[in-house]
Amino acid sequence: KFPYARVIKTPWAVQVGPAGPDQALEKAEMDLRQKEYHPYRVPPRKDRDKSRLLIGAFASKKAALQQADRLRKDGFSPQVVRR
Repeated sequence: KFPYARVIKTPWAVQVGPAGPDQALEKAEMDLRQKEYHPYRVPPRKDRDKSRLLIGAFASKKAALQQADRLRKDGFSPQVVRR
């Protein structure tokens, strides 16, 4: 269907703050958007009851670590995680 599309594995992301209920993530999400980041929420897995707020999808851990450094400088608490 998409002859020029490529699928690229991007196993790394940056989690901002601790996982929590959606209501608890709203303020952090708003703060990130005000600083022109593009966060997205990952719903809880079957074995967990808390959503995660992530930034990016990175092919390398090094790229994720660079993004985490930028977030840290902007006052956030980032953690590099596997997606």
